[in-house]
Amino acid sequence: MISAFQTTDEILTSYLSEVLNNSAQPLFFSLMQTPCICAHREHYGSQLQGVAVFHDEELLEIGKVSHPRRKTEKMVGKMLVKELLARKLKSPKLKTGSVRVLADSHPVRILSELSETNTAESINSTHASISHSGDFVFAAIGDRRLGIDF
Repeated sequence: MISAFQTTDEILTSYLSEVLNNSAQPLFFSLMQTPCICAHREHYGSQLQGVAVFHDEELLEIGKVSHPRRKTEKMVGKMLVKELLARKLKSPKLKTGSVRVLADSHPVRILSELSETNTAESINSTHASISHSGDFVFAAIGDRRLGIDF
């Protein structure tokens, strides 16, 4: 139930808690025709433990983070960008280490080592943004620079 005194952030957090609580599945949505995705940090992050989906360069970035919560947020953010790319290009193999999401600098860099030229070019020219708020991690991709902040 939404009250007149709730902020937009409170409304969004309440909605996401209802939709994503106890779910390891991400929520895909669109904001102003921009593909976006959101996932619960712990539920989605728990399925990434021990899975070989990250490139060595990504693992170096993740390894620099000492706090467990921040480390999970970093892993989930990278994987959500890969989820969006896989959906955009209709290629599930993009969720592997063949695509690198480097987020230590701004803007987020996406690099591909795939042999299909058109796919690699499309990935390398895609822009991404990653944000987190509370228990949730968000990502968005587009053909030009963009920013998402929750």
